[in-house]
Amino acid sequence: MHLAELPDAPPTFRGHFCLRVPDFSAVFYRMKDLGILDVRPWGRVRELPDGSMQLYLRDPAGNLVEITSEPEDRAGIDPAILEDELYGGGPYRYFGTDEPIGWQG
Repeated sequence: MHLAELPDAPPTFRGHFCLRVPDFSAVFYRMKDLGILDVRPWGRVRELPDGSMQLYLRDPAGNLVEITSEPEDRAGIDPAILEDELYGGGPYRYFGTDEPIGWQG
């Protein structure tokens, strides 16, 4: 788990906490069915350079929550997620740079 606090004016749009889950695919499908995935602050569902998967959602109070898988769980990710309209590919790019952000190896 990690907590990201940013210097945004309250309420923060991108500030969030992160949870690693044992079944990313199940969480993805459940959150998609509930309609609470949020691609606005950090982009679409993606695979990070270490092989872990990442998505963002809003809880009922509007808090942003990051959900991620363990890198070693990559083989267990449902391949259909990689074809889903909410999948955005690899690490997100920010401010037109080629450097991925939000991940540190």
